[in-house]
Amino acid sequence: MNIRPRFNLLSLILMITLLSSSFFVTPQSQANSNPNATVNIRVFFDALSSYGVWVNHPVYGEVWYPNDVASDWRPYTDGYWANTDEYGWLWVADEPWGWATFRYGRWAWDDWYGWIWVPGNVWAPAWVFWRSGEGYAAWSPMPPNVVWQPGVGLNTSYFDYDRDLPWYSWIIVRDYDLPRRHIREHIFPSQENREIINRTHNTHNLSWNHNTIVNEGIPVREIETITKQPIEHIAPTVHDRVIDYKNRHEKGHPDIIRLPMAAPSSQEIKQNEELARQLDGKRPDGTRTEQPVMGSIQPNNQDTRLPGRLVGIHRQLPTAFSEPNGNNSYHSPVPESPIGRNQRTFQSAQQPSVNIRESIPVPIVEQQQLERLPRQQPERAWQEAQQQQQMQIQRQQSERAQQEAQQQQQLQESARQQEAQQQMQIQQQQAELARKEAEQRGANVGDRH
Repeated sequence: MNIRPRFNLLSLILMITLLSSSFFVTPQSQANSNPNATVNIRVFFDALSSYGVWVNHPVYGEVWYPNDVASDWRPYTDGYWANTDEYGWLWVADEPWGWATFRYGRWAWDDWYGWIWVPGNVWAPAWVFWRSGEGYAAWSPMPPNVVWQPGVGLNTSYFDYDRDLPWYSWIIVRDYDLPRRHIREHIFPSQENREIINRTHNTHNLSWNHNTIVNEGIPVREIETITKQPIEHIAPTVHDRVIDYKNRHEKGHPDIIRLPMAAPSSQEIKQNEELARQLDGKRPDGTRTEQPVMGSIQPNNQDTRLPGRLVGIHRQLPTAFSEPNGNNSYHSPVPESPIGRNQRTFQSAQQPSVNIRESIPVPIVEQQQLERLPRQQPERAWQEAQQQQQMQIQRQQSERAQQEAQQQQQLQESARQQEAQQQMQIQQQQAELARKEAEQRGANVGDRH
C-alpha cells in the first residue's frame, strides 16, 4: 500500500507551511507594513479629546492642547529618556496621552493657547533637537516647519535655528542627570536658559535606519563616561492599537504605540513643505515677507512664557501669512483648503473624509469668562502668576543647592575613604617590607655564626 509515502508527503507540506509562516510574519511587521491594516489619523482626535481641547488654529489648522498642566508646562518634561537599542533615546512620558503627542506630530508655541500639538502621521521615538556642552544636556521640541521626508531625513530648508528654537523652548539638565527616571526634578528653571544655552553646541538629532527613525541625541557612551557607570538598555513593549495601551499602560513603563499608518504621500509631503515655507516667511518667488508668522502678546523682557488664556491677557491674533501683493489678510496656508494642514491630512487617509471643523468644538468659554472679569483682574492674575513662579524658582534653586551640597559631601567623603585606604595599604606594605628586612638580617647573622 502507498499509505506511508502519502503520509510523509503531507507531513512535509505541513512542516514547510508552518516554518514559512513563522519566518515571514511577525506582529510588528503586520502592524507597520500591512497596507490593509492602516488606520486614519483621526484616531488622535478620539484618543485625546478626554485629555485636552481641540481648536481650529488660523495657522496650523486643527491643533490640540492639554488640560491639567501647569501654566509654565513645556513638552518633554514629565517623564524620562530610555536608552534603547533600536530607537536610540526614547522619551517615556508620564502623561497618559504622551504616546501620541511626543511620538507623532510637532509642538508649537502660541501666545494665547500656550504649547499646542500639531498632529502628524510619522512615528519617532521623540521629535526633538539636542544641544550639549560644558556639563549640560538640552533638548527642545521640533517645530512644524521642520519636515521629515522618508528616505531623505529632516528637511531644514525653512528652519532657522535661533528664530524657531527660542530660549524658553529648551529643557536643560546636567549631563549626568540625563538618564535619571524623574528628570523633572533636575530641570533648570527656564529663566536660566538664556545664559546656559549659549554655552552649549548642537549635537546629533534624528537618523534613519531600516525604515525606523532613531533619536541619537547625546551619545550614550559619552554619558556613561561622565557618570562612570553603564546605562541600562530598555526593551520597550510595542503595541499597534490604542486600546491595548489604555488597558496596559503603567506610568513610567516604556510602552510604544506604533500605529499601522500609511506613509505620507507625495502630496502630503508637498503640502507640509508649503506650510513650512510660509512659516519661514518666504513667498513662492523666494523673497521674504515683512511680517513674522506669530505675534507676541507678552513683553520681550519677561523671564517666563505663560499662555494668555491662563493669565487674563487679552488675545492678539497671530500675524497672517503675507500675500505676494502685500495683503496681510488671515487665510489658510494653502488656498484650496479653508481648514489648513491637518484637514488635508485627515482627508488623505483611506477612511471616509470627515469635516473636522464641524466635529471639533472651538472653546468660547474662556473668552466669555475673560469678558466678565473686572479690568483690574487680568493684571492681578498676571502678578499672582509671576509671584507663584518666583516662589517655585526659589524652591527649585534651594533644592538644587541642597542636592549639589550633598553630592559634594559624598564626593569628599569618598575621597577621604580612598585616601584612608591608600594610607592603610602603604602602612601594610611598609610593615611587610620591614618584616622581610628583619628576617633577612636574622638569616644573615645566622649564616655568619
